[in-house]
Amino acid sequence: MSTSLQLPVRHAGWKFAVTAGLRQMFGDLDEDALVAKLAELRREHRSLDAEVRAAQDCGVVDQLKLVRLKRRKLMLKDMIFAIEDQLNPDIIA
Repeated sequence: MSTSLQLPVRHAGWKFAVTAGLRQMFGDLDEDALVAKLAELRREHRSLDAEVRAAQDCGVVDQLKLVRLKRRKLMLKDMIFAIEDQLNPDIIA
């Protein structure tokens, strides 16, 4: 009997659920604070991107570390999206 890693299946509304939770997290910040937080998150995302590329180019890669870096990068991307959405809401008239 072989065991395989099963990743959670993302349902159609997963992005909405994540961004709604993140919106609540940043909801009490004013626009200047959101812009500053957005710049900080983008900086960290770029830094992680460079770290992931360097680890992959190195040849000897700790797969667990690489997966953790990529997950952190995705989480930052979701946070960036949530702040951008809060700064520029998509209002359907």
